[in-house]
Amino acid sequence: MVLTGQETSAKEDLEFLRTIRRIHPHTRVIILVGESTPEDVVQAIREGAFSYFCRPFSVAELSQAVHSAIEAAAWDDGIEIVAATPDWVRLVARCDLQVSERLLRFVY
Repeated sequence: MVLTGQETSAKEDLEFLRTIRRIHPHTRVIILVGESTPEDVVQAIREGAFSYFCRPFSVAELSQAVHSAIEAAAWDDGIEIVAATPDWVRLVARCDLQVSERLLRFVY
């Protein structure tokens, strides 16, 4: 598992995510950013980020995401973007509690 966001932009974190994916396709990556756009969030889902946090976020929320990332089985097939713009997203999501919790993290 990798946590990103050490004073980097969302675009830098997404590039890092792509690099990690090329080397280790199933690594769970949680992106932490100070500022974000809807396009950044959509791209993070498309690139397979496990979770995405934009400041402000609580340590408890981050801790829960890390715990979920450690324990998740078959996590990388749960959320797929069918189509998206900055204003709307059409998804296909596996119907289970962990996927729904991950999905909610992207929209907050």
